[in-house]
Amino acid sequence: MRTLMSLFTILILVFVQGCGFSKLKQDLKELETVSTISGTIISESPKNKPIFIGLFSIDKELLRYDIKYKSGHYEFFALPGTYYIAAFEDANEDFIFQHNEYVGVYGSPDPIKVAAGSNIDTINVTLLTPEKAKQAMPQIYRKPEKTVKIEAKDVNLGEIVKINDPRFSIENAEMGLWEPFRFINEVGAGIFFMEPYNSKKIPIIFVHGAGGHPGQWAYIIEHIDRTRFQPWLAYYPSGLRIGDIGNALAEAITRMKERYKFDNIIIIAHSMGGLVSRSAINHLSKMKYPGSIKLFVSISTPWGGHSAAAQGIKHAPAVVPAWYDMAPESPFIASLYETPLPKGTNFYLIFSHKSRSGMSGLFKSGNNDGVVTLRSQLSLPAQKAAVNTHGVYEDHVLILSSKTTSDTLNDFLKRSLEK
Repeated sequence: MRTLMSLFTILILVFVQGCGFSKLKQDLKELETVSTISGTIISESPKNKPIFIGLFSIDKELLRYDIKYKSGHYEFFALPGTYYIAAFEDANEDFIFQHNEYVGVYGSPDPIKVAAGSNIDTINVTLLTPEKAKQAMPQIYRKPEKTVKIEAKDVNLGEIVKINDPRFSIENAEMGLWEPFRFINEVGAGIFFMEPYNSKKIPIIFVHGAGGHPGQWAYIIEHIDRTRFQPWLAYYPSGLRIGDIGNALAEAITRMKERYKFDNIIIIAHSMGGLVSRSAINHLSKMKYPGSIKLFVSISTPWGGHSAAAQGIKHAPAVVPAWYDMAPESPFIASLYETPLPKGTNFYLIFSHKSRSGMSGLFKSGNNDGVVTLRSQLSLPAQKAAVNTHGVYEDHVLILSSKTTSDTLNDFLKRSLEK
């Protein structure tokens, strides 16, 4: 049985084999064509309701959207082409624009022409009152032939799958690390369900690490109380910048919040997934996310970064974008703790400390779990943020199939229900 190939293990192997870098170079060329469209949403509405902002094709088809809870910055990734930007405040939270809601477009509307690899950061949108909007853009008030609910298909949200779904393979996981652009096009990212949504159960979002996939949570999910909790499986290309992945996870959570109206969620993350999750939580805090993250648990997370990433940046023939954020002295690591965890979010830190045979000699900085040093897992800012720090004598990979880990998580989940 093939096991998780972590960032560290893969880096060692590819320095010997070299095959991953040729794929990475080609994928990075394609990633270089991706552009960003960004700007500011300005709303003077007193209702403080969710704001939907959408990226539309030249044919006015909704390509992707984001949800904001206040005026501020937004950003979309886009391939070369021509687009429109529009936004509205969803006063009754039904995902449908009504004529009595604040609304705005960029320009009148004006097309936005995007070249390969460009960054357009001046696309600002002001939401107008219905009265002003009817004068400024009467075309959007023409009665549509049918009511269309907002739904973009840029990510999978809520598709019901089994834990052994063919997409959750080690081959696809490695593609997500070495060929993230290809992964997005051929596999697809998102949050998957294992059962229909149930408002009586608390969602647990499971977030895998570098080179990982949702199937690695099988043992943990098998042993949680499925009468009280519903597992949601995050799946993403782990080679992208960690901050970008975190923002995308935060955006997915806001969409799910608006769709299902849940009050509480729990996040459990492994390895680099802990960094992704903390980044997402920080993003949610900044955008005044109205829901509650009752519990956040990280498992074997390199909170202090990983020296192998720094070595890869210096010496590898091509650099996985995530390595820039994973390096111990990166601005990403330094800024991760600047935003405090939301009030009411209990953070539990699980670290692993069983070095795999033959691996300990590869580390120069002390004890490790075969992939991540204890020094990184127990980085002081992460420990200070945790209400509980718990060690498990397993290695970096096998900790996800450990009864001790399962029992520990179930204890944390029980405590979360009591608060």
